[in-house]
Amino acid sequence: MNYLAHAVLSFNDKNILTGNLISDFVKGRQILNFSNEIVAGIKLHRAIDAYTDQHEVVKETKKIFKESYGLYAGAFLDVAFDYFVANDAHFFKNDAELKQFAANAYRSVEKNYPLLTDNITSMLINMKKYDWLYNYKTIYGIEKSFSGLVYKTKYIDNAADAVAIFHKYFNEIEQAYNAFMPDLHTYSETFMTRAMSQEALPLP
Repeated sequence: MNYLAHAVLSFNDKNILTGNLISDFVKGRQILNFSNEIVAGIKLHRAIDAYTDQHEVVKETKKIFKESYGLYAGAFLDVAFDYFVANDAHFFKNDAELKQFAANAYRSVEKNYPLLTDNITSMLINMKKYDWLYNYKTIYGIEKSFSGLVYKTKYIDNAADAVAIFHKYFNEIEQAYNAFMPDLHTYSETFMTRAMSQEALPLP
């Protein structure tokens, strides 16, 4: 899943949120530099990703992007799913709620900047500057995110196919999201509860 989904699945805990958003940048023994709460967020992020990759609905829906993007198909689907998270009335009743959620998330992670490496802080600064979490609500924001994903990956040089696929298979992706997200929400909530009580499920 992508940034907004991970933020939502941090359940309004600022330290879990920080760990959930920075997990991809924390390598090896670097995890030892963080508090138990942030580590729980890092582990939650990784558990979410593993659960997502193994879910049958996701595995089937990734095929939509597979021909154009191969092993990166899942990453493009993750971005597409964030559009539906942003527009999901179960999470945000209106535009103002999403805007406030994003603002709160940026403030929460800023409190942990002193603990973070420069590359992580730089990413989070850009997230706030360009309001990534809010802008997943718009088609334009998703298209920009596709472009950003292309910029960061090897062997891919355009986002045009992803944009076309997103529009062509919009209904199918939405149906997949609606089938998958309740399962992921339940799994994440259970994992976080166990993690905070030091009874976390092992990482997949």
